[in-house]
Amino acid sequence: MTPAVSGQTLILILDRDPKRVNVLRHLLERERYQVVTAGDASEGLWSYRKIVLTDRPILAVVDMTLPSGAGMDVLRVIRSSPRGQEIPILAIGDPENSEIKIRTLTEGAADDFLEKPFNPREFLVRIGVLLRRYYQEEFRGLRFVFGPLTFDSDRMELRLEGKEIFLTPIEYRIVHYLILHQGFLVRKEDLSAALWSPDTMTEEDNLKVHICSIRKKLEDPARAPRFIETVRGFGYRFRKHWQEEPPLEKDSS
Repeated sequence: MTPAVSGQTLILILDRDPKRVNVLRHLLERERYQVVTAGDASEGLWSYRKIVLTDRPILAVVDMTLPSGAGMDVLRVIRSSPRGQEIPILAIGDPENSEIKIRTLTEGAADDFLEKPFNPREFLVRIGVLLRRYYQEEFRGLRFVFGPLTFDSDRMELRLEGKEIFLTPIEYRIVHYLILHQGFLVRKEDLSAALWSPDTMTEEDNLKVHICSIRKKLEDPARAPRFIETVRGFGYRFRKHWQEEPPLEKDSS
């Protein structure tokens, strides 16, 4: 495997387990990434503020089992920083704490969540997918108007009835991908493959969480979905024709 982008990528690992940090550092350095490590929240934020001043690609790996919810605090500080929305973040955490996973993904604090213990190869694959997603130039120049919805890819802006709607980076990519395939059924497998590695085991659950979050921001819960419809058992479709009152459907994401 080679680095996903040109120039040596900086990867920040914030994890309180020194043994796991050493393993991850070895894996990443073998793939020619430059690694910066931190064992607690304050050290992690100090390291982040230092490396963010460079113009090199950056990715953060954050342990969500830090004491007193410090992992989530770190993610929020990163996301609120000037460059924070441009940096991919992989959260790692315990499988039994599903609430942390859901919050991390729905709040846009992280782009992906990997449950411990994880396969080293899967870890490297997810790192590569996130770096390609953020640092490859693609999907440029699209301006799309659909009823009250306006989407501008160059400005990374989505407006509903003139009001700007905040999307997390991964929600933005989901909406963008579905718009590019407007009117066509997009299988869950294909959409997941565009967002995560096909080898990962939690893609579909992650995708459902993000679709639900997007709908909360765009749809009236008392009405049938006007923009993204579910084709049960198969995937999703961005509606081809605008209808103020689309046919009622039972939607389970």
